[in-house]
Amino acid sequence: MTRLLDRTSVAFTESAKKFFNKKFPNSTLNFKEKSGGTRSGIVVTVTCDRKDTTYFMKTFHQAGTSGSYSSMKRHPPDLREMFAYRLLQIIGVGPVVFFPYYEGSTTILTEKVKEFTEVDKIEDVALQKKVVVESYLLSLILGIRDLNIGNIGSNQQKDLAIVDFCVTNGVNFVERKIVNNFLNKNNFDVPDISHDTLANIGHEERMKIAKDALAKWSQISTITSDIIGDEKRELRKHGIVLGNATDDVESYIEDIKLNYDSIFLASR
Repeated sequence: MTRLLDRTSVAFTESAKKFFNKKFPNSTLNFKEKSGGTRSGIVVTVTCDRKDTTYFMKTFHQAGTSGSYSSMKRHPPDLREMFAYRLLQIIGVGPVVFFPYYEGSTTILTEKVKEFTEVDKIEDVALQKKVVVESYLLSLILGIRDLNIGNIGSNQQKDLAIVDFCVTNGVNFVERKIVNNFLNKNNFDVPDISHDTLANIGHEERMKIAKDALAKWSQISTITSDIIGDEKRELRKHGIVLGNATDDVESYIEDIKLNYDSIFLASR
């Protein structure tokens, strides 16, 4: 196991070096193991022009659990997960994200969110409620999971920040009872503070928070796979076959638009 972890760490480190040496030619890189989470990864601190920026590099969800070196090359990237990360960045909820591709493996690389405060450490009750309700709403619209207390919180602007997640398995993402589930259910993955807080927020307050959030996220209704167009072209250039059932990003986009439209109409 130690040897396997060493090989995994080396693979991540080499990918990070290639990416950052090209992006920031005169930078200094420092690496450490990613702590926690089910996916393999490393933490990279990039020092450029005397400024430090931290990044997190991990495997795609479908690539398997932490410590799996061969999985980095065995599984092509899930375009749905790639799309969801880029979409969250565009609507101001997710971190700045990149998808480095080297030697047959693709990773997810995210920039550390400034002044990220985990949801259980948010002292402002109204802000904590907003973070919990909005993250739950996005989990229903986008089919994203693993939204535990370490992965959701607030950012520098006191808005929702989702720093890590996964896209659920399956081919159908339409949430046919999305309004009922949003108003009456509390289905967070982990029954932690997020679940407990949500259970104490009534219908009217949930819908008010949703109405404001959906207006900010209006790009969901018109977004296309062009937001990952460069990445798709890069993968095809390397001979990666796209478009199988696992990576059917176009179908995924249609489904999440239906989810968005359904809850948007109910909130008017």
